[in-house]
Amino acid sequence: EMVAGRPLTNYCDENRLSINERLKLFADVCAGVQHAHQKGIIHRDIKPANLIVDAHRRVWVTDFGLAKTQDHQDLTQSGDILGTLRYMSPEQLLGREDVRSDIYSLGITLYELLSLRPAFFAETRGKLVYQIMNQSALPLRKWRADFPKDLSLIIEKTLEREPSHRYQTARQLANDFQRFLRGEPITARRIS
Repeated sequence: EMVAGRPLTNYCDENRLSINERLKLFADVCAGVQHAHQKGIIHRDIKPANLIVDAHRRVWVTDFGLAKTQDHQDLTQSGDILGTLRYMSPEQLLGREDVRSDIYSLGITLYELLSLRPAFFAETRGKLVYQIMNQSALPLRKWRADFPKDLSLIIEKTLEREPSHRYQTARQLANDFQRFLRGEPITARRIS
């Protein structure tokens, strides 16, 4: 189906949406990704350009051209690592992605949506791969001291390099967004 609309990042910037408004839209993205995962599909190319807001303010997850079924049968036929490098998880670079790789890509996308800058940036492909494989994204509170601590923790959890330390489903991520928006304790909060 042809989706007429704007990429999520452009839509949010043009309409000067608040953090909470952006999160409400992003919760819809998580619901779409969760639906794909329940159908056994790993998207493998979640990025701002593939999240389109239509005229009814619904967000669509688009471009399943690089998708893979969870039983590892590629819907695409290339043996190459596929996806947009800047939004790929460390394990995806190694060719071992699962649904948690999409969770990482959601986190990288949200990081960019809220900070208005990429989580990783390098002049060369090799340097970018090195950053993704060996470094953590700078916490959003380092860019803006007033950035909500719990929201920063949610994003940090999605960007864990070890998949078992991330949210295990897009639904868990969306639930923490809802808790944050309601002012309730989040599951990503570290126990002191």
